[in-house]
Amino acid sequence: MTAGWLKELRALREQEPKLNDIGPLYQEMIADNNDRGAALIAQGLIENRLIHFLRSRLVHLTETEDDSLFGRDAPLSTFSDQIKIAHAFGLIDIEVRNDLERIREIRNTIAHTPLPLSFSTPAIANACKGFHADWGGHKNMPWDKYPPRTAYLGVAGRLTRLLGQGSAANTKIPLRYGAKDAAPTPLPDK
Repeated sequence: MTAGWLKELRALREQEPKLNDIGPLYQEMIADNNDRGAALIAQGLIENRLIHFLRSRLVHLTETEDDSLFGRDAPLSTFSDQIKIAHAFGLIDIEVRNDLERIREIRNTIAHTPLPLSFSTPAIANACKGFHADWGGHKNMPWDKYPPRTAYLGVAGRLTRLLGQGSAANTKIPLRYGAKDAAPTPLPDK
């Protein structure tokens, strides 16, 4: 039996941010010069949307069945596993998968390396140059021309929006960049 506090924490993690939550989170990411915090918040938003996207493509599951897929030590408990399954089942295309993997690797490096790191650390800055996401209808967005933090947060915003739209029942699969969608969020200041 799961302890009450643990169940509450898991339920909190599973909540999808409401529209009025996104603005303050976005402001926290761009206003604070804490690159670790920005990387963690952005990836957390993406992972939350990816989980909801995956769930939208499954049959209705009981709480026990859902926990057996997405709970601790379950087959889809990690962001990496979620990305792999979304791509393997043809739910996202290769460019979206590659950007999700790049976001994951950058986030993991920033979060788990016990050194002072930022988006200007050469290896992290270099990793931020290879994104594929379009922006506002601009295919082949030159992310390498933007500061690394701006590129990371811009692509994170694009992925969050794309995955959120993918949860709609009438969305074409696989999710790919270039689809007509809502106007993009403005890029953070360079």
